Amino acid sequence: MMNTWNFIDNIFTNKVDRAIAVLEALSGDSGSQVMDFLLEHGNASELDLLVQTRLEATALENLLGMLHEYGVLLSEHSNGGVAYRVNRAKIGRIRQLVAQLN
Repeated sequence: MMNTWNFIDNIFTNKVDRAIAVLEALSGDSGSQVMDFLLEHGNASELDLLVQTRLEATALENLLGMLHEYGVLLSEHSNGGVAYRVNRAKIGRIRQLVAQLN
C-alpha cells in the first residue's frame, strides 16, 4: 500500500518552495519594478520592460522566464512578439498559501 501522506506532503512542500521562490523574486528590486509596471500598464513586451525598468537583459529574461514558468505571468503573442501580464488569480493563491504559513 502506498503512503499517500508522504505524497501529499511532497506536493505541499513543492508548492511552498515555488511560492517562496516567487516571493523572493518579487521582493527584490528587479521583481518589484517589473510587477509594478505590469500592474500599472496591464501588459508589456520584454522590450518595453527592458526600457522602462533599465534592468540588464539577461536578468530580465531570467526573471520573466521564472515568473512565467511558475504561472505568475501570462504571455500572449502579439504583433511585435510576446507580451506579458500578471496572473492575478495566481498571485491571490500565493497570498493565501503565505497566509497559511503565518
